[in-house]
Amino acid sequence: FFYWKYVYLTEPDTLLQTKPWVLPQLKDALDSGLVLAPHRLQPIPHEQDFVGMKDENRFIKAEGNFSTVLDLDTLNGAVCCDEQAGSYKPWKDYFGSCAGIIWFECGFQRVFNYKNHNHLLPYSLIRLERGTGIVTLSATAHGRRCFPQKNGICTLRGNSSSLVHN
Repeated sequence: FFYWKYVYLTEPDTLLQTKPWVLPQLKDALDSGLVLAPHRLQPIPHEQDFVGMKDENRFIKAEGNFSTVLDLDTLNGAVCCDEQAGSYKPWKDYFGSCAGIIWFECGFQRVFNYKNHNHLLPYSLIRLERGTGIVTLSATAHGRRCFPQKNGICTLRGNSSSLVHN
C-alpha cells in the first residue's frame, strides 16, 4: 500500500502502531476530506486484561467506578472529544502524595486500596475495538482528558471541545 509520498508524524512511533490493514481505510478517510490526527491514549493495567493473575496489586480491580469499560468502535462513529486546550489535567486535583511518580502509575502499592486510584476517577476507561484491545484511560500520557462517545462528532466551541450527536 503505497498511497502517499510523504507522511508528517509528530510522534515517531505512530507508524509502528498502525496496522497495515487499516491503511486503505485511512486513505479513504483522507480522500473524503477528513483530517486524521493520532491521539495517544494511556493504557492502564486493568483486571479485564489480567484475568487469572494472582498479584492483584499490579492492576486496577474491576469494581466501583473502575468496573465499567466503554468499548468504542471508531469505524461506527465512536469519538473521544478533547476536553479543552491548555494545560488543565484533572488528575492534579486528586494526586496528593504521589509527587515524583508518573501520574498514571501512582496508586499501585503493595495492598490494593480503591482510594489509591482516586486521581484516575475523572477519566473514563475505554477499549478501542479495532485497536490493541486493552483497557486505556480516556487520556493522553500527559493526562489530557477526552470524553468518549459511541456516536457523535466533536466540534470546537471556545477553548473546549463539545459533543454534537448525529
